[in-house]
Amino acid sequence: MERKLVIVRWEGQILSVVYEDDIPVEFLFDSPSDGLLGNIYVGKVKNIVKNINAAFVEFAKGQIGYYSLTENTDHLYGDGQNHEGHRLVPGDEILVQVSKDAVKTKLPILSADVHIPGQYLILTAKNRDGGVSSKIQDIGEKKRLKAAAADMGNEKFGYIVRTEALHIPEAVLAAEAALLSEQYEGILKKGRYARCFTCVYSGLPVYMKYIQSHSDLSLVTTDLPEIYEVVSQVIGAQRCRLYTDDQWPLYKLKSLETQMKRALNPQVWLPCGGYLVIQPTEAMVVIDVNTGKY
Repeated sequence: MERKLVIVRWEGQILSVVYEDDIPVEFLFDSPSDGLLGNIYVGKVKNIVKNINAAFVEFAKGQIGYYSLTENTDHLYGDGQNHEGHRLVPGDEILVQVSKDAVKTKLPILSADVHIPGQYLILTAKNRDGGVSSKIQDIGEKKRLKAAAADMGNEKFGYIVRTEALHIPEAVLAAEAALLSEQYEGILKKGRYARCFTCVYSGLPVYMKYIQSHSDLSLVTTDLPEIYEVVSQVIGAQRCRLYTDDQWPLYKLKSLETQMKRALNPQVWLPCGGYLVIQPTEAMVVIDVNTGKY
């Protein structure tokens, strides 16, 4: 199976379309103005709700997030001091990362388990012993990578080894670990001096997350020069193409408007003659199966 990625600008957002054997299978939207996922902020605790063991934290001006006190026991205080034994109270300033975007009436989920992704590793503030992607099945490789992750971690953070690290030398992993460590220390330092509600780290755009998670991409095509510059440095110019025909935009060449309408159509015909009706609700996605012409 050949996997390709097409990146265009669509109604003020960045649209990434995943193709498998030249068939579009996934549409990924990335809005630079609205995307919060992965961002790290200096937040302020607004109130504590004991019966659900959670705090509500204002992480950006006027934006409140849900912060579980069951899942987050080690808080990253904004002043950088060790507050061992201190119970979180309203008014405390802590570093939080948006781990899940808001969904309809539900608030964004915030976490003290800071994650900083790299190409082969993910720095994590919670799992200090490190770990290896479950997708790596080779027992010998898993053992080697787990030992490497354990050696690179310390009392502050650890590393999770990504699937893309398979057969990658330890020296390459150690070099990336050093860069992620420097980035993490920079975030903590910035958090000590930044004002409340400051974003001290911006998460990667959706297309970069996808590229980092899929080393088997054969080609990335875009008509955006700024994205081409970044992507070509990550995966190499031989696997990245800049489309430059101003007379016929890339989204028209790929018929993306038609493809999106087809993907969003609630009725899906099946080869056998039957059809599905797909209706998303707040609690679940309902799929009705009909015999149709079958």
